[in-house]
Amino acid sequence: MTNILDAIRYVENGEPDEALRIASQILNDDPDQVDALCVAGQALLNAERYGLAYNLYKRALELRPDISGIWNNIGLVCMKMMRDDEARKYLTRSLNMEPDNTAALNNMALIEVNNGNPKGAVVLGEKSLSIDPDQADVKETLGYANLMLGNWESGWDGYEAMVGTEKHRTFPPRKDRPYWDGTRELTLNIRGEQGIGDEISFASMIPDVSRENKVILVCDARLYCLFKRSFPDITVHPTRFEKWPIVTGK
Repeated sequence: MTNILDAIRYVENGEPDEALRIASQILNDDPDQVDALCVAGQALLNAERYGLAYNLYKRALELRPDISGIWNNIGLVCMKMMRDDEARKYLTRSLNMEPDNTAALNNMALIEVNNGNPKGAVVLGEKSLSIDPDQADVKETLGYANLMLGNWESGWDGYEAMVGTEKHRTFPPRKDRPYWDGTRELTLNIRGEQGIGDEISFASMIPDVSRENKVILVCDARLYCLFKRSFPDITVHPTRFEKWPIVTGK
């Protein structure tokens, strides 16, 4: 028997196609089943199929405009599609209905960061943390806001909160290898932890670091040949997302 709870579990386990299969079976019998529309919308959102997710959430709102979470989720979809003005409208509606909706507070704070209003982001983020202090994503958003404001210690602490918790920031620092403190003439393991574009951009700092230190660079496999040619004097390992390699440079 097809069960919406099974679809939810597949979403939570990172299997959007299976979640969609079950939700679709439910919607074949009842196209207006709101839970199935929302689960399918979440699965599509997780799979970065934003236009489809948007339309499913729109239909869910037509059927149940009283649910704050649906307004938040369609707001998040709009953010992913770079439609911040529309996202702000949906998130405002969600917060009007449920002022303590931490997900909507954080999404709104992220919009403020993206639109150059870090002070507004701090107000929203701190309110969200006052409700639930264990939200790593809110701390990260506050980190960005504080970096924009020049509050370096708070900013980097917030940024650090998400390391090891999501697909692009999977591996936390190894406990036996602390962060570099600026000491010279060391062997440094350098590893990207976000997207491939960020990895290329910040690689511009590698020559500065390698002038007085031995550098071992762990990169996305797609960048191995590029970095190997660009930095012939350092050791490059193309294993960033497969495992945390023990690299010695020997």
